[in-house]
Amino acid sequence: MQEIDGYILINSDKVYVDTRDVVLNESGDFIIPINENKFSEDDVTGELGKVIMGKVPSREKDDEITLFKTVGSGVLDVVTARRIYEKALEKEIGEIIEF
Repeated sequence: MQEIDGYILINSDKVYVDTRDVVLNESGDFIIPINENKFSEDDVTGELGKVIMGKVPSREKDDEITLFKTVGSGVLDVVTARRIYEKALEKEIGEIIEF
């Protein structure tokens, strides 16, 4: 499935993804232009986590066109849930539900 026109991907100055392997293997937005030789795996600027850690450059000019593609990841969901849980404990809010 392709959700965005390949033109957008091809003409972006920087392309970021949540998880490189998953996006390149599951997202038609990338698979189709790669198969058509219009885009390369090397054209991906980097993963979001590396941008946050400062290992990959973020936007460097106001007129840069950046694209971020996320397909979701169970690991990211678990990390997010853990942070929410820790914040709830810190603020002493929430409810314990017995199973």
